[in-house]
Amino acid sequence: MGSTIKRVLIILGVGVIVYFGMSFLVDSWISYFSSAQRINSLPKEKILFTELKKEYHLTQIERSPDTKQKLLYPKDTLKYTLYLSTVDCDHKEENIKRISEEVAHKINTLNLDQKFNKYELFFYCKELPPGLLRYEFLRKNIK
Repeated sequence: MGSTIKRVLIILGVGVIVYFGMSFLVDSWISYFSSAQRINSLPKEKILFTELKKEYHLTQIERSPDTKQKLLYPKDTLKYTLYLSTVDCDHKEENIKRISEEVAHKINTLNLDQKFNKYELFFYCKELPPGLLRYEFLRKNIK
């Protein structure tokens, strides 16, 4: 009789722990994915990235790993960094500079938090050996 009660209590205790653990996980996932800042910041970027891919024939656009965190929780003066892959760098340097200025102007239309004061763009070139071009813009200088 005593061992049956122990088994029932153990099963009940494990069930309660699993129940509360699963409810905590579900609650945290719901709060993470329904964050108002997350919902408002990411769709604008997706639209911009699609537009840039189409206009400049890019294969991939990525943010720096910490930029996403900074977008959701801006704390200090920040730099918005984008990596634009496989750009045709056969063009003259002035053309790439013009494209980077256009991209910076389009980033400015996202209405990011005022703490983002710089935009940094990295262009990865197609030709061999692959090249890397870096441009940095102050937000206040973009018109």
